[in-house]
Amino acid sequence: MSHPVSLLIHTQQPLLGRLIAESLAHRQYSARVEPDLEALRRSDEQNPASALLIEGTDAAHAWLSERPPEVRCRCLVLGEGDLDRFADLGCRLVSPADSIERIERELRHVSPERSGPSNLLLIVDDDPDTRATIREYFQALGYDCASAANGAEALVKIREEVPDVVLLDLNMPEMGGLEFLKVVRQLNNAFGIIVVTALHDPRIAARAVSSGAFDVVEKPVNFQHLAYLVRIQISRREALKAQAAAAKA
Repeated sequence: MSHPVSLLIHTQQPLLGRLIAESLAHRQYSARVEPDLEALRRSDEQNPASALLIEGTDAAHAWLSERPPEVRCRCLVLGEGDLDRFADLGCRLVSPADSIERIERELRHVSPERSGPSNLLLIVDDDPDTRATIREYFQALGYDCASAANGAEALVKIREEVPDVVLLDLNMPEMGGLEFLKVVRQLNNAFGIIVVTALHDPRIAARAVSSGAFDVVEKPVNFQHLAYLVRIQISRREALKAQAAAAKA
């Protein structure tokens, strides 16, 4: 690492915060523990940190919900149990039981100093376990991941930040996958959509593709195949960007 990466830490366990800061300091991180979220906000606004490490409390969730996407994507949330609501905000997750090596690996993903941009996947599924499983797999491959519990939430996320690929369930409350496809394709065709569903019905799959999905993957998921389809969609999007840039030149 050519220069120290700055890190702001807030946790209700001051000793844990200091231990993490000291351990990362030996790895060329410039880490500072802030006493509360307001102090962390002021510090980050005055001198934006490379990454934020915040304990996953109710107060932290409310605080992060009010922050813009460019702040949330720099945030690593520390906690145990069900932290899926933080993942839905676009944050990455670690546990206090994780090794400092694991925490550092996750920090590399949220730090702007990491090498090269990461592609963003939006995972849309009403089952939190499914969202978590898909997210963990693709984060391990180096992707940034956001998630939503239904089509309506997904539309909000897309307005905040356009993903490279959407992984879309079909059977969801409030707004299902087919309705989402109908609405979103009227608004934006800049990203790929891959349906991931437990509905083994070729007629529904055909409707999804005709409505704008690239392909349909059935559950239980073959992750290697799904990752292959994601790479195809990202390559297609990058080619379209290059063509558009060449046309403007």
